[in-house]
Amino acid sequence: MELPDFIQIGNQAPPLRFLIIGGWAVGAHGNPRATFDVDFMIRRADRDGWFERAMACGMKLFRESGAFAQFTQAGDAFDLMLVADQTFGKMWDASEARAFGEMKARVPCLDHLLALKLHALRQNLAHRTSKDADDVEVLLRRHEINLGDSHYKTLFLKYATANSMKPSSESSVSRDAGRPSLEFELPNPEGFTSLPTWVSLERMLKGIRQMRAWFPAGIPTPEERWQAKTTQEFKL
Repeated sequence: MELPDFIQIGNQAPPLRFLIIGGWAVGAHGNPRATFDVDFMIRRADRDGWFERAMACGMKLFRESGAFAQFTQAGDAFDLMLVADQTFGKMWDASEARAFGEMKARVPCLDHLLALKLHALRQNLAHRTSKDADDVEVLLRRHEINLGDSHYKTLFLKYATANSMKPSSESSVSRDAGRPSLEFELPNPEGFTSLPTWVSLERMLKGIRQMRAWFPAGIPTPEERWQAKTTQEFKL
């Protein structure tokens, strides 16, 4: 199962509302990158309905906390972020529709996606800090956001911390031994763009399929994915 299949799970009658978050939402807002799981934000009140449908599709529950549930299966991993009705309602009302191939679904608006990313950074999870920080940086630059704007100052002060953008010492590994020589010349980066190409979501899906087929050893294990999830509930 891949992203379109998971979207269809929510669209079954009676439909269960959800927002696509995580790497796919980041891609929808202009930072396409590899991601090997599908993340949905759902109402906590809909937990049982989602669990029933996921298991009916052959997925197995790997682990659950008050804020997250993680399922495993042969294809993409499937993660659910559970939030209160109030938080979901605010995010749903401001969400935006996107086409994922032939399927359509909703993603958080840019400001709410940034809030989610800052919330994850605040947990200071060593093995995912750089990814979330990169997502925030690229999204800010892609959309030419002025951090001096009072609106974004408020957003960052509410959801981030003073050290949220600092890499954790736990993620630093000493590689003093056997370092390669740095005595070489690199071409002048004239004309180089520092922002990733804004590709279509359909092309992003194709690229992820290729990555999964070519480099299966790089796909995170269920245990690694679970460690990347915060135990703290997101509240808007």
